[in-house]
Amino acid sequence: MGLAGFVIVEDEDSAALPLPRTWGVDDVPVVLQDKRLDERDQIAYAVDMVSAAVGWFGDFLLANGAVYPEHVAPRGWLRLRLLNGCNARSLRLAFSDNRPIYVIASDGGFLSEPVKVAELPIYMAERFEIMVDVSDGKAVDLLSLPVRQMGMSLPPFDRPLPVLRITPSQQSGHKTLPESLV
Repeated sequence: MGLAGFVIVEDEDSAALPLPRTWGVDDVPVVLQDKRLDERDQIAYAVDMVSAAVGWFGDFLLANGAVYPEHVAPRGWLRLRLLNGCNARSLRLAFSDNRPIYVIASDGGFLSEPVKVAELPIYMAERFEIMVDVSDGKAVDLLSLPVRQMGMSLPPFDRPLPVLRITPSQQSGHKTLPESLV
């Protein structure tokens, strides 16, 4: 029925990195999934001829099983562990105020250094770890931007779609982005 989750593997290299690591506070897993509901508001996961040919697409996007949740984070660097748990939908992620995304890891593990990007394409079952600076204290949305591909640009996916609201608290958080990783 399209369940998705994380298996987090830590080793001595990851343990030695100066990264945020307070689970659920400044180190946050985010599973992104599109879903479709039936007339009883249950997940509709029937595969028909169209979905068998082009893939199963939902009508709305969930982050950790919720529609547009809010995460309250300490002011500083926030680590998001992103997983595209969609069956057939690729995503293109960015922040609502165009703040940069720093990619620190992918399916292959940590990168040698953070890579600054404006937006991040993430395909089905792909994962990335990113860092975002929320030290300015301003709330920001993680957005799913339109993807121009068959079946992927139907409403509400035909415009920027807020996925996750990040609201900085007054609490001080992680102060630095490492210059090198593994």
